[in-house]
Amino acid sequence: MKKPGLLARLRRKAGWTCIICGLACVGVGIIFAVLTEAFVRSAIETNGKIVDLFPAFNQEDRTTSYAPIFSFITTDGRTYTITSNTSSNPPEFSPGQNVAVLYDPRNPSHARLKSTVQLWLVSLICAPLGAFYAVLGFVLLYFDRRYSRKLAASAPVVPNPN
Repeated sequence: MKKPGLLARLRRKAGWTCIICGLACVGVGIIFAVLTEAFVRSAIETNGKIVDLFPAFNQEDRTTSYAPIFSFITTDGRTYTITSNTSSNPPEFSPGQNVAVLYDPRNPSHARLKSTVQLWLVSLICAPLGAFYAVLGFVLLYFDRRYSRKLAASAPVVPNPN
C-alpha cells in the first residue's frame, strides 16, 4: 500500500492535535467550573463596594483592561480590600458601585465578586472553545479516513506474483 502523502499526514496530525488540545481545554473548563461551584457553595455572601479600578496593561496588544478593587466587611467586623484577578475593557464595574461579594469564611482574603464574568469566565471560554476544537479534530479525522478509503478502493489491483 502506498505511503500517505504530506497533506494526509498533516491533516491527520492536525486532527489529533485539535482533539487532544480541545479535550484538555474542556477539562480545564470543567475543573474551573467544579472549583468555582465548590467555592460558591461554601462562601458567605455580603455587600461590598468598588473602591477603585486597577489598570492592567497588556504589552502584546498594547491595551489596558481594568480589574476592580473592592472592599467588604466580614461577619466578625473585619474589613478586607481585594483586587480581582479578572479584568475587562470596558470595566465591568465603576468606583463607588455597591456589589455582592462572596468570601471564604475560613480565609476571607479569598473573596470574589458575585458576577457571571468574575466567577465563570474561565469556564465560559475554555469549555466551548475546547469542544469546538475537539469536534473540529474529529471532523478532520473523519474526512481523512473517508478520503483514505476512497483512495484505497480506487487503487488498481496488482496481482500477486506468487
